[in-house]
Amino acid sequence: MTATRFRFAIVILLGSLLGMSILPLRAQGACDNPPPRLVVGERGRVLPGDPNNVRDQPSASGVRVGQIPGGGHFTVLEGPVCAEGYNWWRIQTADVSGWTVEGADGDYWVEPLPADAPPEFVPVIGTCPHIENRIAFATTRTDPDPSGSTDYGQLITVNVDGSAPCQLTELSGIDIVRHPIEEIVWSPDGSQIAFTMGTGGFNSRIYLINADGTNLRPLTTADGEFFAPVWSPDGERLAFLDDNRVYVGFADGRGSRVVTEAPGQANGLSWSPDGQFVTYASSTRAGTFVFVIAPDGGEPRQLAEMGDENPRLTAWQPAMAALYVGMNTGMYQIVTSEALTASVVIPADEDDARTAPVYSPDGAFLAYFELDGYPTYVGTLNLLNTADDTVIVLHDAVAAPVNLTLRGNMPVSWSSDSRLIAYGDAAGLLVIDASTRTLTRIWEGVTTAAPQFQPSG
Repeated sequence: MTATRFRFAIVILLGSLLGMSILPLRAQGACDNPPPRLVVGERGRVLPGDPNNVRDQPSASGVRVGQIPGGGHFTVLEGPVCAEGYNWWRIQTADVSGWTVEGADGDYWVEPLPADAPPEFVPVIGTCPHIENRIAFATTRTDPDPSGSTDYGQLITVNVDGSAPCQLTELSGIDIVRHPIEEIVWSPDGSQIAFTMGTGGFNSRIYLINADGTNLRPLTTADGEFFAPVWSPDGERLAFLDDNRVYVGFADGRGSRVVTEAPGQANGLSWSPDGQFVTYASSTRAGTFVFVIAPDGGEPRQLAEMGDENPRLTAWQPAMAALYVGMNTGMYQIVTSEALTASVVIPADEDDARTAPVYSPDGAFLAYFELDGYPTYVGTLNLLNTADDTVIVLHDAVAAPVNLTLRGNMPVSWSSDSRLIAYGDAAGLLVIDASTRTLTRIWEGVTTAAPQFQPSG
């Protein structure tokens, strides 16, 4: 919510509490900031983010008859009417009809519907009837009030073209440091989703939910900083982290156990494609180390010693010939046939601006971001051809592609047929065809977890 929009809401709330009309101090007739852009008879939409109130008359003292959510579409019926210094338009949606404000203090709250706008985002809330060929992502709804605000994490699935959205769950995250919902991962058969939910301060909990939004249940307790869930290839277990401990638990709720403790902060958790190893990286003052361990425990085996930068991701080549380690910036290949015999030393390259490596399911390509640098995090989305090491730039000038969080970055997700890639940028959710480079924005808003294609099972 913009500062002007927030002040407008607070003023109206105070007026209702005092039983009187209190309007912002704004010159009557000053309705050209911003100037009107909507057109009677044409379509418009609320800009992605906060909802717009709809009232029974063109006045802030009018009765609120409903809201249009961020991204919601409407038809313009009449206007503009200049009242109290605001341009009011009479609009119609499938659910509500009335008057809404176009904007204030140079900021637009609504706009004419762009020709290339994604589909209107009106999700089914509750049991989702769509459970195949979906993309899952998370966003945050903020509910402000005079005493503060509460963030609600929303877990959403959509079709590949952005249609038929479903909100599987909404969970409250009060006084949390991180985003309410992060780190979404589908089970290998596509029937369940695991995700991390902030529970207060730095604490977080791992939840499971069915693809249709039913059977929400926790995998971990609420007391702890549990994160980085990854599924075993057979879908029966999940590995996850808590500071320097590596856990493996059963997806059916039979419990979890610590399989090892890393020498320093653990990160970069993954499961080898054959199910025989859990991979993790650990940062210490002596450097960064990459290990594998059997999911039932035992002695960890060190694969590599690297520079002192924080590891973020480990990505296995599907045939397990190589393992890529992604740092904040820097991407390093470990040839596993050599590293399983004796730990290798990989020197860091301070000029390497690559990050977030993810193999395509067929192993032919490695997708990654290459960043221009802090603080903009604008860069390119690239493909590395694993057959000849050539690089293809899929999308240049990607804005804030990785949305760096305290835990890590926002990798891309491949469709099961290795054709499409989904990822989030500073403005929403995109899908790109890896062969034609056709880019489609399917949702507008801020994602808090990397979008993930549902496996075909």
